Amino acid sequence: MKVNCNFLPKEYHAFHLDMKVMVISVVLWVGSLGVFFFAIRSGLKGKDEAKGLVRTVQSKKTTVESVIRAQTYPQDRIIGLKEKFEFIGRAMGESPKPFLRFFQSLEDAIPVTGAGGRGVYISRLSQRAGGNTYSLEGASKTWTDALRFEDNLTKSEYDGQPNFPYVKLTKSFRTDDGYYRFDMELKFRTGS
Repeated sequence: MKVNCNFLPKEYHAFHLDMKVMVISVVLWVGSLGVFFFAIRSGLKGKDEAKGLVRTVQSKKTTVESVIRAQTYPQDRIIGLKEKFEFIGRAMGESPKPFLRFFQSLEDAIPVTGAGGRGVYISRLSQRAGGNTYSLEGASKTWTDALRFEDNLTKSEYDGQPNFPYVKLTKSFRTDDGYYRFDMELKFRTGS
């Protein structure tokens, strides 16, 4: 075993050894400062990018909300317009127009989703020969919305009698875009 002892006073020690340690410590200190400032700069840049992303998402959210508001019609104004048509018709001695009640009943039966949008979209509505039987094609975001639409149609009433005495989902399938397409048959009661 070899022991290395230096018994010389400190002033006779090698000066270059103390200088190496000092240079290494200064280099490490400057390097640490550089890494510290680089990390702060990167963090601020990431924060600015995140703020920009948040602003973009908020603007898109505002756009989507305005589109939803444009598609959601004010029901009280529609009902008021229907009542005005009926009042004018009665004042002129005409029989009530059932088509107003028909379209209002369809509109009222469409389920509203949690976000305030419509859960069912009607793509085609055709009247069958013979009067009051209709064929309806539509799509819904979820299968539950289609079933709620059918249920709301069966519960729709006017003067204590059902508007749609016969409602039946005849065909349904899920599409590749995630929507549920369905066909429905319904019979509308025209008498008041």
